Amino acid sequence: MMNDDFRKTRINENVIQMQDQFGNCATLIVGTKRVVLFDTMIGIGDLRRCVEEITALPLTIINSHGHSEYR
Repeated sequence: MMNDDFRKTRINENVIQMQDQFGNCATLIVGTKRVVLFDTMIGIGDLRRCVEEITALPLTIINSHGHSEYR
C-alpha cells in the first residue's frame, strides 16, 4: 500500500524531499550502504512507512531542530 501522507520530490538520484500537508519537510539522502533522514517534520502521517517504501537500507536520523507542543 502506497503512503500518500507526503508529497515526494526527487531532487536528484539520491535525494528525496518529503513534505506534509502543512509544508513541513524532511529530506532522505540515499547512500549505497545507509540512508540519512534529515529532519522528521512534526509527526503528522506515517513517515517511517514512507521511508520504508523508498528503501530498506539501514537508517540514520538527524534532526536539525525540535518542535514544541503548544497548549
